[in-house]
Amino acid sequence: SNTAWAFATAGHAAPALFDALASAAVPRLGEFKPQHLSNTAWAFATAEHPAPSLFDALASESVAKIRAFRHPQDISNTAWAFAKAEHAAPSLFDALAVQAVPMLGDFRPQAISSTAWAFASAEHAAPALFDALAAEAVPRLRDFDEQSLSNTAWAFATLTHTPPGLFAAIAREAAGRLH
Repeated sequence: SNTAWAFATAGHAAPALFDALASAAVPRLGEFKPQHLSNTAWAFATAEHPAPSLFDALASESVAKIRAFRHPQDISNTAWAFAKAEHAAPSLFDALAVQAVPMLGDFRPQAISSTAWAFASAEHAAPALFDALAAEAVPRLRDFDEQSLSNTAWAFATLTHTPPGLFAAIAREAAGRLH
């Protein structure tokens, strides 16, 4: 996990290493904590290194351990990684949505936006999650950077999920910044 994360963070392409890491990780994922599962998925997605068997195993192990996903970043990074890698994992997205809802008050604006972006990019509708994301985002939009505002609006529009007040609040926030 840490090796993959380091190479992806450094932007150092190492296809043979990533192949070896994927092969070594799959049989050992039972030993991984949620952060390690999330970091591994993030690293492979960031490095744009395809590893379908690894992503299948990561999805399965993450679903099995979903109640241990107690850190917002583990949830948002996992969703982001699977969306970025374009790896379908409907059961994982369902589990992430359920786990995320009661934790959204602890999500930073970027994690709110990133989670919404990931679900929309994966074309995975999660109405209860999106209602909760909107309720959490609206009073905190002033804390969103421009990219997070844009990604949030895009995600809700893409899934045609338009909770009352969200788009008006984003419009007010964006307009206020343009003056």
